[in-house]
Amino acid sequence: MKRETALLLQPEIEDPQLADMVEGSIDNLALATRPPFLNSTDTPVTWGPEDWEAMEAARADIFNFSAIESQFDPERFLSEGYAVLEGVMTDRAREMWVKAAKAGQHINDTLLQSDWRQIDWRALGRTPPDKSLTAIEIENAIEGSQQVPRWMTRQESSPFESTVYLRNIFQRAMFPF
Repeated sequence: MKRETALLLQPEIEDPQLADMVEGSIDNLALATRPPFLNSTDTPVTWGPEDWEAMEAARADIFNFSAIESQFDPERFLSEGYAVLEGVMTDRAREMWVKAAKAGQHINDTLLQSDWRQIDWRALGRTPPDKSLTAIEIENAIEGSQQVPRWMTRQESSPFESTVYLRNIFQRAMFPF
């Protein structure tokens, strides 16, 4: 069964463009998130219960829990606040992760090189950009979505600021055990 509108749980949305997107047609939202130049029509926006059930049925373990159990030291984790574990992802998970990363990189590169006027920004609840990327900006970004963002490599004025900064980054990136 296909929903007719893209309703969220938030009762009222103050931004009129965002409200139009959320309250609008699922088909329009699907088209906006997958413009024709991407040559990709598969989007969870249009998935029905059977699609979600198929995804759940195909779910596989990400981690080799035997490898985790053999390496994890709870006392060291409690004292250091992190755990470094080697070879704990399954081969299938690694293959799927690489495949997904490459697909995401392809979409990113296609979007960077596309004519952004072909994107229905208003259907996405956004105002169209008032300028395009330069050829140099595009060239520098191609195949670069996996790179560390420049803001993460900034220099801090004191060791304390660097420590707090790095702690915040790592706390958001760690797997909780």
